[in-house]
Amino acid sequence: MPVNLTNNTPKRPNITKEQIAQAVEKYVVGMQFSATEFASEYRYGLDSYELAKALEENCRCDFQRSDLDEIEDLIGHVENAQRELVKEWFASNNIQPPYPIGSILTKGEITGIYKYEPAYFEVKEPGQLDQSRRLLVRFEDAVLPELSSVVSA
Repeated sequence: MPVNLTNNTPKRPNITKEQIAQAVEKYVVGMQFSATEFASEYRYGLDSYELAKALEENCRCDFQRSDLDEIEDLIGHVENAQRELVKEWFASNNIQPPYPIGSILTKGEITGIYKYEPAYFEVKEPGQLDQSRRLLVRFEDAVLPELSSVVSA
């Protein structure tokens, strides 16, 4: 069965500052910052301490240790909103795996499709001896070795 070299999977959406503010709006009532201020300082991957420091510096807040739990909850609301965007993208675009299981990617061999998040391959990296370890590769980021040499040429 020939494998299509072109991966036409559309890029998944990233949450916007406006969507972040909307996701936390009802939870920031009574806090030292607004939903818009939170959204302007939020960055994916920041933990509650790092985000609190950014809010302190740029929004003139003064946090206590107990405030970090509330900020952590807000981060969770943003992550949930991002997950919903991806679910909607997955359903509305009828996302299908661009390559079959068993295909060899630049990152390794596709051994399955991740069942806990949409549109991820489970990939066994070359030389990986742990039979249970897999790299997660987004469908849209999956590249066949033949295509990567054409792209980089």
